[in-house]
Amino acid sequence: MLLKENTNLKEKEELQKYLQQIPEQWDSDIFIFSHEIFHGSVNYLIQEIKNNFNKRNNISLLLTTNGGEPDAAFRMAKFLKKEYNKFTIFVFGYCKSSGTLLALGANEIVMSDFGELGPLDTQVAKEGDLRRESGLNLKQSLKLIREEVPKIFKDCLLAILDLDPDKSTIPLKVMEDIAASIAGSLLQPILTQIDPARLGEIDRATTIAMKYGERLNPTQIKAIETLTSNYPSHSFVIDYDEASKLFGDCIKRPITEAEKNLERYLEKYEFDIMRNPSGFIGTLEELLTKDSIAEG
Repeated sequence: MLLKENTNLKEKEELQKYLQQIPEQWDSDIFIFSHEIFHGSVNYLIQEIKNNFNKRNNISLLLTTNGGEPDAAFRMAKFLKKEYNKFTIFVFGYCKSSGTLLALGANEIVMSDFGELGPLDTQVAKEGDLRRESGLNLKQSLKLIREEVPKIFKDCLLAILDLDPDKSTIPLKVMEDIAASIAGSLLQPILTQIDPARLGEIDRATTIAMKYGERLNPTQIKAIETLTSNYPSHSFVIDYDEASKLFGDCIKRPITEAEKNLERYLEKYEFDIMRNPSGFIGTLEELLTKDSIAEG
């Protein structure tokens, strides 16, 4: 984490002084969570908060994540709501999947021009692969099949009717059976790739995310349903304008100048901490006192 080359020593000292004053001015603990949301990372944050002997009334969580486990996100949100009078999430970069679930539990969400939430889809382990994939992938495949089956059936039926211009040689029922058989044979290779057990697993994971969202914010049922079903991909961008329509009172206002300054000055220290998950979890004070920062 090095300061940008054009940041001189005087500017560096001014930035540090400004950032160190923010928690006191806001009466808020400022934590940076630039990490995937798993039980281990959540446990680390909880322990950091418990070890913070100068705990303030509120918490401002600068959240950057690609998602993770909905169970861990739910537990994290419940803890922060219990420990603090006001829980504010700042989104200055990626905040996807379980990050969006966590945001549902906040009293307030603040988004900059760089911030983006994402659909409330769950990441599941790919069969025979260590990587994880979005549950939306299989849902989109099923949606495609549902849309294509009637089209293929209709096209096949019309083609067969064209072979019988008098509409009398082949009974309609036979034509329908032939069209259905052709449509089925064309889609069979795709259908064999869909494992019913895996489909059930994805559906169950989606239901879990929905139920957690409802428990964290029972006033946002419609938004939760939209987040779980109305977006085509895990990476779909939900920016400030769309998020403000979805979340209503949770996103009441645009980002203030003071909050823009926080984002801008932190960016001078480490761009990736603000925009992409970098692996850092800790307070703003801890970030500023890291050796790599202090030495410039």
